[in-house]
Amino acid sequence: MQRRRFTSCVYCLAFLCSAWAVRGQQPVSQERIAGPTIPVPAEYFGMHVHRPLTTTPWPTVPFADLRLWDTMTTWRELENQHKGDWRFADLDRMVDLAEQHHVNILYTFGKTPKWTSSIAPGGSFPTETGAPKSMSDWRDFVRKVAERYRGRIQAYELWNEPSYHGFYNGDIRTMAQMSQEAAGIIHQVDPKAIVVSPSPTTPESLGWFKEFLADGGAQHADVIGYHLYVTPKAPEQIVPFVAQINPP
Repeated sequence: MQRRRFTSCVYCLAFLCSAWAVRGQQPVSQERIAGPTIPVPAEYFGMHVHRPLTTTPWPTVPFADLRLWDTMTTWRELENQHKGDWRFADLDRMVDLAEQHHVNILYTFGKTPKWTSSIAPGGSFPTETGAPKSMSDWRDFVRKVAERYRGRIQAYELWNEPSYHGFYNGDIRTMAQMSQEAAGIIHQVDPKAIVVSPSPTTPESLGWFKEFLADGGAQHADVIGYHLYVTPKAPEQIVPFVAQINPP
């Protein structure tokens, strides 16, 4: 079965957050969801583990995939003060830790370093939310990561929630170009790696998402990512939301 163009909420973490937010607060939706007739395979379950290198014990529940976000492993941390200022110690340790526990990694790109951000310091938005001033800086970064972790990082999410200004303030066409460039590099360096498109979030981002697709942003992705937050609505509202992302 081809992986390309498959629509997914990467690891379904948004569903879990929605469920916690509305429990006991919202009437139950009229949506009817049939339960599985067989056990759900472990590979459908992933997790965030914040601060596992310092204060957070490794979870005791089994899961198959670890998504790296809020783990001090973004572009801003990896290439910090200037071009070529590589600081891979924490990401190296995260990859080692995942291998020790026999889980796969989804590495999420995001947070542009100040030295290459198109947003100047002191502006309305943090520099980390800007697109890179130079596409070559972006290409060099993606290639460096893909080459260093070839065969050890199994999947790459090309940006975290770029439809939200807290994570991205460049234009959609630039994000589409960044995605095409990154996907091409990753597939070249590590053909077995899975490339997940940048993942927008909430139903309000459907317009952003459609424009991103129209600009060819997911043309070379293996998986279409979308973070399915529907808070404060009941989590059952994810079902019609998915239908809008991936019409039958």
